[in-house]
Amino acid sequence: MITPTKLIIEVLKDNIILNNTPIRLIKQTSPIDRTPCITIDDTGGIATTQKHITNITINDEPVQALMEKKNTTMQIHVWCDNEHDREEINNQIQNLFYQMQSDHYRFCQNYIKNTGNCKYLQGTCQARNNISDKRGVKKQCPEPTSYGYMNLFTKYHIIRNTFNLEPPFSVDDLSTKQPVLHSVFKCSFTYHTYYNIGGNTINNLIFDEELL
Repeated sequence: MITPTKLIIEVLKDNIILNNTPIRLIKQTSPIDRTPCITIDDTGGIATTQKHITNITINDEPVQALMEKKNTTMQIHVWCDNEHDREEINNQIQNLFYQMQSDHYRFCQNYIKNTGNCKYLQGTCQARNNISDKRGVKKQCPEPTSYGYMNLFTKYHIIRNTFNLEPPFSVDDLSTKQPVLHSVFKCSFTYHTYYNIGGNTINNLIFDEELL
């Protein structure tokens, strides 16, 4: 099942690099954990604000589904032991979410990170080195409709203009033998879930941006 936490994991996992090493993204801290690392707190809760029956199409077949509109709030925790690492990680987190919101090619679901190829084209991603038009300069897919572009807002059924990442605030613990520098990002957004009446939760729907 698609969950809000999976969005945060997909954006951050193996994408925050410090000294040529990916920063660990872990579920929760423990006494044996070492800084720097990142944790995600999804205990802010999920509130359902709207629920109704709607008609959708799956595999060219019309079905009825129960749609729920939900709000969620999560926190991203950054743990470090020096200011240089904290600033670098915080900047990378903010930059990644800016890229996600501006349709950067790295977050297209057809982009293969290890090869730089496009699954749809079965060849080089056309956005990587394209500077010949206004979309290329912005590192966006030059032909999103023709090339089957899909961003994370569509994948996770997120209403784009509800997504908000607040600037980080500090809650450092200076009382320990080795001070722990702790920054917190607060992230909130609204998304949809769909349940096929008589079937299962639906994960693979594709919608127009305007509908989301």
